[in-house]
Amino acid sequence: MIVVQMGNYGSPRIAQGSTRRVSDLANFYPHLWVYDKATGEMLVALPLPANATGSPITYMAGGKQYIVFPVGGGPLVEELVTVSL
Repeated sequence: MIVVQMGNYGSPRIAQGSTRRVSDLANFYPHLWVYDKATGEMLVALPLPANATGSPITYMAGGKQYIVFPVGGGPLVEELVTVSL
């Protein structure tokens, strides 16, 4: 089982110079947690450069499993993070 920290939304605020409400993704502990599906044991706690902003995708290539997910957004650099199992 794979758990990717998605962050949590802070209180809405009003964007400067408009009447538009903005919700910020605020989490200061972004991590990827990988658990053994059979035992529930945590296998990896990998720090991420920013909050995950989308769902993970998994695929197989050359007999190896890969997991890819987007991080960042807003004022943070957006990038894809790939890990292999």
